Amino acid sequence: MKSASFWLDTAPTVSTTESALPEQPVDVLVVGGGFTGLSSALALAKRGASVALCEAGVVGGEASGRNGGQCNNGTAQDYSGLVAAYGEQKAQSFYQFYNQAVDSVERIVSSENIDCDFRRAGKIKLAAKPEHFDKLVRTHEALTKAVDP
Repeated sequence: MKSASFWLDTAPTVSTTESALPEQPVDVLVVGGGFTGLSSALALAKRGASVALCEAGVVGGEASGRNGGQCNNGTAQDYSGLVAAYGEQKAQSFYQFYNQAVDSVERIVSSENIDCDFRRAGKIKLAAKPEHFDKLVRTHEALTKAVDP
C-alpha cells in the first residue's frame, strides 16, 4: 500500500504537459521537480534563461514532498566528529553551508510568496540514551565556541 503525504493530499495540482521533451529549444533542461530542481529552474529563469523542467511523476511527489516539512541546519555527523575528520576550518564551512541553505529556503519562500507556514523556531537535539548526553554537551560547546554562538 503506497501512502501519500499530507502535503500531496492537500496541495493544488500542478498543470503539466504530456510531452517528454520541450517543443522548443531551451537553454537549460532541469530533470526532477523536487526542491532542488524547482529552485534551480526558478533561479535560472529569473536570470533570463529559457528553462524546461521534466518530472517523471508528480511535482514534489517524492522525497521533497515526503520530508515532514523540516528545514534545518546541521549535518548527520556531529560537529566534533567533523572537526576530527576534516579540521576546524572545513567543519565550520560545512556547518555554515547548511545555515545558508536554510537562508535560501526562507528567501525563496518570502520572495515567491509561498504559503507554506515557514518559520524559524530553533532546533533541538536529544540524547536517546544516557551515554549520548556527554557527546551532545561536547558538540554544543564546540559549536558555540567556534561556529554558532
